[in-house]
Amino acid sequence: MTSKNLFSKLVRQNLTRSLWAVTLAALGCLTALTLPVVFTIQQYYENLAALQRDPTSWSARPGLTAAESLLQSMSESVSFVVSFDNPLLKLVLIVLAILCGVAMFRYLHDKRQVDFYHALPISRGRLFLVQYVTGVAAVIPVYLIVLLLTLAASCAMGFGGAVAARDVLTGIVGHLTFFLLNYTVAVLCTVMTGNTVITVLLGVWAEFGLPLIGALGCGLMMITYSTFAGLTEGPLYALITRGSPIICYFVAGTKEVYVPFLSDFVADNKFSGGSGLVAGAGVATVVLFVLAFLLFVRRRSERAGTAIAFKPVKEPLKWFMSAAVGLSFAFLFKLIMGEFWFWFGLVVGTILFPVGESVIVNSSKGPPESHDGFYWQVLGTGFLRCEELSLSSRAWDAALDRTLEGMDSESCRDFVDALFDALQSTGARTLTELRDQGIRQVLEVLRAGRKNPALQSFISRVAELTVKELAGGAMEDIMEKVPERRRPLFKKLGQRDEG
Repeated sequence: MTSKNLFSKLVRQNLTRSLWAVTLAALGCLTALTLPVVFTIQQYYENLAALQRDPTSWSARPGLTAAESLLQSMSESVSFVVSFDNPLLKLVLIVLAILCGVAMFRYLHDKRQVDFYHALPISRGRLFLVQYVTGVAAVIPVYLIVLLLTLAASCAMGFGGAVAARDVLTGIVGHLTFFLLNYTVAVLCTVMTGNTVITVLLGVWAEFGLPLIGALGCGLMMITYSTFAGLTEGPLYALITRGSPIICYFVAGTKEVYVPFLSDFVADNKFSGGSGLVAGAGVATVVLFVLAFLLFVRRRSERAGTAIAFKPVKEPLKWFMSAAVGLSFAFLFKLIMGEFWFWFGLVVGTILFPVGESVIVNSSKGPPESHDGFYWQVLGTGFLRCEELSLSSRAWDAALDRTLEGMDSESCRDFVDALFDALQSTGARTLTELRDQGIRQVLEVLRAGRKNPALQSFISRVAELTVKELAGGAMEDIMEKVPERRRPLFKKLGQRDEG
């Protein structure tokens, strides 16, 4: 099978598994396009019948009769629904873009799915395109089909001349551009993280982080200058009004839009933007797409399950989020308790979302005894630090992440209770006593684990991952001692054994 045929086959298979997205797209577009048009035209004929019975039931516009005014008003409503100004359709496409962006690349957060997908005979670049195209193909064709059905329905009901071709084409270009922008943002956030919850949080920051920074800066100016009446231009104004793809999408169009929650920061809270915003969204989409593609190709498979898949961006993100959370708490305390509490709120917010490098201290014992500070190793006047977690700690963390993945809060609570009950069943009251019991401790925990499937699965995973880590470490030690010219042969043998 050629690479091209495999590409199209994978796209079709993904679409088959993503029928939920196609169904949601159809329902959303019908709700935002077809139903409003049909109801509007139906209302026109009802009002027209009422107007014939009572000529005063509809007020006439200057220079027009009541019937002409009614026809013009309803024609404008129909044109508004299929144009770029339809806010309900924008909301539907935003939700679909985020859901599809996360769903198409969510397999990166599951180690087993990562191993399966990356074992396919297709390059990383083509695999990225397969997933990306699948998400687009699940929504865009559905939107275009529903739009054609809506136009056909309006023509059949006598309102074919109410919609201008220019408005339809402008709406298609604008909606597709901003859908791709929000979809690419969701894809980028999913690729950068190793956990779906972190993906959602990062997506919120990506969509609203810059406007939040601008609003917080504006709030500082309000505190500093008593005559400050709102922004009219400048960098902060640009961050608030142009820093969010979602905000840009809603304010883009042919008409001015009023955004209520920006009234405290912007002097003239009426926004509009047409071709300029659409062109900027197109450029941003291309840039973010290239960035997501490059990160996907360079992403390491073993980063599944981690918070951030790329260590270089971890600290900048933490600094950004910590500053935003700290300032948010500062303004919250100021709003509730007065200006004096601004700095106290800033300290509280920063403490709740701290920034700093995580330090790994070497311990003479493995988990769970490694949490006992008396086993932490000391070098001189400080603790002996490590570059990474030990083998047993990595196995423990990975098993815990896999066990808790997909659990609801009630299941997590039951699992934690079962784990502590199993540990307490050994009779140990301290970590030292737990360690001293040796094999008896293991047997008691295994016996207690049989009562809870999740706990039994966790214990099995710890043992399995520990063996795999040991095997991988042993292979690395062997490879270091093998002459370089013999290493390809040993790698093939190792892969054969794994198969």
